[in-house]
Amino acid sequence: MQQDYNKRILSDQLLNRLLAAYGLAPARLFGVQKGYRNESHPVALQDGRLVNLIVYKSEPGILERIKRANAVADFLATQGWPTRRTLDPRIIQLQAGQRTKNASLYAYLDGNTIPWKPTPANTCASWAAP
Repeated sequence: MQQDYNKRILSDQLLNRLLAAYGLAPARLFGVQKGYRNESHPVALQDGRLVNLIVYKSEPGILERIKRANAVADFLATQGWPTRRTLDPRIIQLQAGQRTKNASLYAYLDGNTIPWKPTPANTCASWAAP
């Protein structure tokens, strides 16, 4: 069975409820940014900040992996590295049937993701000096 990777996990209504659970008031919801594994929801808040709610894939051990990645990224951010940083340590768990999805809130960090499939533009050979 083929999965539909374009299908959104969160509706705007649910996204607003999750932001309210964090005590945040959205001013504008931007389009969802989906990758192969996760779903990213950039949001402008009424206080002018940009935040990003990431809904993670569902797989064994993902919650501990999210916690470790958040700890490393938060530490690097305190050292001046341009990494995403959590805005709230709470990780929300969404239950749908027997599947659990986790979501975490971050300061918005603009940029691109690393592609999962090799192409001539993202292989090591293309990074070599001419």
